[in-house]
Amino acid sequence: MRWLRLYIIVILITTWTVCCDKEENSSSDILSICQTTEYPNWATSEYVLPYPVGTSFIAVQGNCTKKNDHWHWNSHNVDSPWAFAYDFLMPIGTIVTASRGGEVVWLRENNMDSDNSLGQENAIIIKHEDNTFSAYSHLTHEGVVVELGSEVSQGDTIAISGNSGLSSIAHLHFQISPCLEPETCGSLPVTFKNTIPNPQGLIMGEEYPAMEY
Repeated sequence: MRWLRLYIIVILITTWTVCCDKEENSSSDILSICQTTEYPNWATSEYVLPYPVGTSFIAVQGNCTKKNDHWHWNSHNVDSPWAFAYDFLMPIGTIVTASRGGEVVWLRENNMDSDNSLGQENAIIIKHEDNTFSAYSHLTHEGVVVELGSEVSQGDTIAISGNSGLSSIAHLHFQISPCLEPETCGSLPVTFKNTIPNPQGLIMGEEYPAMEY
């Protein structure tokens, strides 16, 4: 029932934010930290949300989160290579779609869900025509449904979400980077054209519906 789903979402967000952060990351906090960053115009963005039209998920971790002792829960802090990544609260088994078209240049799908081990994340990386790369991480075991080297179009089904690698709750990690290995080059700010206005990117705790585009 809808009321039960909403109750579960509230509990999950409260647990994520209160248990794992010394200070609450409010929308205004995140915006103030990122306010000097220039985001692409969301209305003309090259990207759509990485899940099917008609579905809706919460951005449970946004950009430039506050840095504190609980690194695992604030992995998108301003000093992190993943500062401009997003985490979407997503049950294992959810369809993941291509946010933008391109070539599949890297994938891994052999790890199991819920092992909570750093470096064991199942993932797929797509290279775009402007030589940027989109990454989709924490996929389920054998959850990649495209082949290495294949070309995908925006909106194509590419994977199934999971909870592999360093992850305490099932979610999809998404980011754009200027190179294949974001640990060396960082992440890029990204907006999405097929959802509600997001001029400064997605706000942590907000739910974003994927609309027609």
